[in-house]
Amino acid sequence: MNLLEAVKYSVDNLVRRSLRSWLTILGMVVGVIAIVVILSVSEGFNRDINTQISAFGADQMFVYPVSDLASSFSGGSSGLMTTSGKLRQKDVDDIKNIQGVKAVARSLFGRASLSFKGKNITGFIVGTDKEMFDMNPTYVEVESGRVFKNGERNVAFFGADAASKLFGKDTVHVGSVVQMNNKNFRVVGVQKRIGTSLSSSDDSSIYVTFDDAKDMFRGQFLEDEVGMIMIQ
Repeated sequence: MNLLEAVKYSVDNLVRRSLRSWLTILGMVVGVIAIVVILSVSEGFNRDINTQISAFGADQMFVYPVSDLASSFSGGSSGLMTTSGKLRQKDVDDIKNIQGVKAVARSLFGRASLSFKGKNITGFIVGTDKEMFDMNPTYVEVESGRVFKNGERNVAFFGADAASKLFGKDTVHVGSVVQMNNKNFRVVGVQKRIGTSLSSSDDSSIYVTFDDAKDMFRGQFLEDEVGMIMIQ
C-alpha cells in the first residue's frame, strides 16, 4: 500500500466511522485542555502563595501557642487557631532582649459587635502594635488615611473588604465612626486590598490598638496575655 492509498483508506474510514472518529478527536482535545487548565491553575496558585509569603520577608517569624499548626490554621495571617498554652507579656519582653531582634509586635484576635449607620453585625478584630504595620509595608499597604500610632485610643484601621463590604452599601471611610462593643471608634485609615487566595481574613479584618483590644476582649484573655507575637 503506497502513501496515496493509505491516505484514501484513512479518509474512507473517517467517513464511515465519523461519529467514533469525532468522539476520539473530541476526547483528545478535552484531555489536552484539561491538562493545560490544571497546570495553569496550579502554577497560578503556587505563584499566589509565594507572593504572599514573600511579602512578609525572610527575616520575620510568628510565635503562636498551637499544638498543631497545620490543623489549626484557618487561612490568612490573622486566622483564628486552636491554642495550646498561653503567651504572656513576659515572653514579649524576653524576645525583645534577644540579640538580633529588630522589632516585636503583639496581637490579640476576637470578634466584636459592630454598629454603623443603623446596621448591627459581628466583625473580626485584630488588636496589634504599630510595629506590625512597620514590619509589613508591602503586605499592609494604606489605601487612604494612615495606620494608627502606639498610644492612640479608640481608633481603627479597616481592611479593604471590611470597609467596602461589611456594612453592605454603607462604605466605611476615613473619619467614619463605628461602634465596637458599644464604644465609638474613629476610622483613621483603610488598607489597600491584598486580594490573594490566603488573605481573605486579612482583607476582612479591622485593626485596633493592642490596648483597645485588651479592653474590648476583657474577660476573654488573661490580664497579661498575648495572642501572637510577630518578630523581625
